[in-house]
Amino acid sequence: MGKQAKKSGALRPAERWAIGVTAIVLALTLGFHLGTAGRVPELRVETETPTATAALEPSAGAAAETTGTDDRVDLNRATAEELQALRGIGPALAERIVAYREEHGPFAKVEELTLVNGISPALLEKNAERLYIGEAEP
Repeated sequence: MGKQAKKSGALRPAERWAIGVTAIVLALTLGFHLGTAGRVPELRVETETPTATAALEPSAGAAAETTGTDDRVDLNRATAEELQALRGIGPALAERIVAYREEHGPFAKVEELTLVNGISPALLEKNAERLYIGEAEP
């Protein structure tokens, strides 16, 4: 009976080491989260300054080339594919514009485009800068 019985509450050195490492990791994690809590990421807004060439660049997602040397669309000459380059104009609506033009004759002014089923004043306004009525063909 030379050996004493180990106390039930005593920890071995390896256990003390594990608890110490765990405490350090928890303290570092807590410190990191408290240090970053409430911080809002920096929001950076970049605006593009219009340039003289901006009007000549096709818009993003343009489905087809438009008539002429710029991205403007002549309502009386544009094909359905060219009309699809306009904002909010898909294949079905482009076909309706062409069909309306064939049935009723050429548009006299851009605003008449709202006579086509599916063209709202808001949709016309989105594309107003790109639409025009060209010279009549001989």
